[in-house]
Amino acid sequence: MPNLEMWNLFSDISKERGIEKGYVIETFKISLASVVRKKFGKTAEVEVDISETTGDIKLYRTMTVVSSVEDNAFEISKNDAKEYKKNAKIGDTIKIEYSIAEFGRNAIILVKQVLFQGIRQKEKEINYDKFHSKVGEIINGTVTQVTSKGVYLNLGRVEAFIPRTDVIPGERLYQGISTRALIKDVEKTPRGPRVVLSRTHPDYLKKLLESEIPEVYEKIVDIISVARDPGNRSKVAVYSNDDKIDPVGACVGVRGSRIQSIVRELNGENIDVIQWSIDTGLFVSRALSPAKIYKTIINEEDKKITVIIPEDQLSLAIGKNGVNTRLANKLTGWSIDILSKEEYRKHIEETKLSQLALRDSKELSKGTIDKLEREGYFTFQNLEEIQEKDLIEIPGIGKSKAKKILKAYEKITREIEEKDKTE
Repeated sequence: MPNLEMWNLFSDISKERGIEKGYVIETFKISLASVVRKKFGKTAEVEVDISETTGDIKLYRTMTVVSSVEDNAFEISKNDAKEYKKNAKIGDTIKIEYSIAEFGRNAIILVKQVLFQGIRQKEKEINYDKFHSKVGEIINGTVTQVTSKGVYLNLGRVEAFIPRTDVIPGERLYQGISTRALIKDVEKTPRGPRVVLSRTHPDYLKKLLESEIPEVYEKIVDIISVARDPGNRSKVAVYSNDDKIDPVGACVGVRGSRIQSIVRELNGENIDVIQWSIDTGLFVSRALSPAKIYKTIINEEDKKITVIIPEDQLSLAIGKNGVNTRLANKLTGWSIDILSKEEYRKHIEETKLSQLALRDSKELSKGTIDKLEREGYFTFQNLEEIQEKDLIEIPGIGKSKAKKILKAYEKITREIEEKDKTE
């Protein structure tokens, strides 16, 4: 191969593989040096020079002149050295030049093998760094194979893979179609980097919103959090940095035009867009939409919130298989406990009854209270499920006293209920 043609080859390889020309040249030098060492020994000191202007390639072996040769890979006797340097003396170093042709055809084949092996390794490193820097971004690829383990995509010189768990349930990906996914990870393999993708990750929805909605891309609207049940339903909490911009309206678009394109991309996954609020009760209430909330009770210390909901709103708040509550938990970061208004009323009543000691009652005599306390009844809550026959069995409590105790209990509970209604 003429010298300039070799130099042009370096340029072509550099452009085709996306590798710096300097690296290609250095790899070529290493491959030539390996051929020389294969012939003369591993310890041979080899130098390769390539002229950028002429393309001339020169091979040198540096030898040290010694009185007694122990390693002929880099040592030469004084007599032999005089063939290359007439006044050679012990301790001198001399350079012996070789042409590539001297090493034969097999040597040229070896040079090519080492060269392309080095280029392939560099290419793997470049591709790994390239995709590793893009983790968390969306990429487009063509499906090449669908298996029980997942979906393989072509990204040029790199293999991409969507594990089965990262494919949206119910969607059909088949060979030849183009699809988008989030770069979740990049793995090093002997064959080169493998890009692991996901279409179910919450960040995939977040990135789709950024790419489809200008206000999100321009940071006018911030996405605070995302929760997904892939292929079924998702919730997105948004906040506007501009008081004039409605964050929910910006994301949904006129008649849902903006959000619908994302719904189609996610195989029909319903998306609830919710306005974030610094008010925890309000934010959690919105997260449980479309249900209407009656009341919230916040426990800041344990980051728990009890949500009181009218009976006719319970199914909406919980959602099919509990999905609405589960997504609201993820979206808000709060542990949400849902109670119906009736359950809440009963809970409040029980709490108040537990705080009312029998001894404080004006309806019961001291003797009756003493008899009840001996049997373990100290508060009105202890009497919640007791019946007349149970009371009669207590020593000293007859039928008339039993009726009086039950009337006292009924009066107290009635008073609590009436008070709750007025609050």
